[in-house]
Amino acid sequence: MANVSVSSVSRVLTGRPGVNKAKRAEIKEIIKKTGYVPSETARSLVRGRSNVVGIIVQELSNQYYSSMAVAFQRELRKYEYIPFVISASTNGEQQESYLAEINKLFDFAGLFISVLSKSSELSQSLQEAKCPVIQLNRTFDFQSDQVIQNDYMVGVIAANHLLGLNHENLCILAGPMYESISCQLRWEGFQQTLLGHGIELGEDRVIVCQQSMESAEYATREFFNRLRKEGSPIPTGVFVCGNSMVLGLLKVCAEFGIRVPEDLAIVTNDNPTIMSLPGIDVTTISIPMEDMVRNAVDIFRGRLDEPDGKKKTIVLQPEIIVRKSSGVRRES
Repeated sequence: MANVSVSSVSRVLTGRPGVNKAKRAEIKEIIKKTGYVPSETARSLVRGRSNVVGIIVQELSNQYYSSMAVAFQRELRKYEYIPFVISASTNGEQQESYLAEINKLFDFAGLFISVLSKSSELSQSLQEAKCPVIQLNRTFDFQSDQVIQNDYMVGVIAANHLLGLNHENLCILAGPMYESISCQLRWEGFQQTLLGHGIELGEDRVIVCQQSMESAEYATREFFNRLRKEGSPIPTGVFVCGNSMVLGLLKVCAEFGIRVPEDLAIVTNDNPTIMSLPGIDVTTISIPMEDMVRNAVDIFRGRLDEPDGKKKTIVLQPEIIVRKSSGVRRES
């Protein structure tokens, strides 16, 4: 219709030079009138690779992972890649078999993964992937590029912050520390820092649960009920190893008449927007999501040019954002 070559139309579609102003305007008008949309499948065949990138996250209902998906969409758009987001959890149940089949169902250009599951089936599937695989704050039992947060340091920062506010009667809402390396490292950093100050955190002060509001609600209710029956004072400070558990804790605190931060100071990991909302306003320790995603995409793009190069691990250092939930220094 425009009486030009396919490559000229392609230049107009991608905004590249090489087409004069009048012809460019004519081609754009034809595209508008016909409603033409280029076929991504055809583009992939011409390039010899897909431009669809898989992003597997733990649970999209968790704002941390939904924020990750949005950040990937923004970053990948710069390079004309299309994100395909998959949630690893449905109604709280892991879908390992489904995730393991993802690479067989789709011809991904790359795969970013941030899930708790470390099943052998999923690990094997990722090893066999025919595209770059980048792990985000998770470590599987195979070599892969990864961008991770220094989770041990998260625990160290949390402990030092609470100790600096003169808290010694502490507990930890540890999450699934026997399943999640991240939770385990945060717990170890917290514990070792307390030991360095002569404070030993007994097992009765470690609350293990799944990384969800509902699981945290049940576990902390059991914890406070036990303390009430024993006639023991509640801790004055708590480190929550994942932001998804904070809302469950806050709900139970309201039930028991426990004031935050007057009775209980709270510090958590990760910094989704909800943590800064009035009435929640929780002190968080995290890395900026944009930094993690940008580094991951940079590794992915480099890996396309050097598929067999040495695997990279980028460790990002967390910082604390102090909010109302941790309060002010207590009197001795």
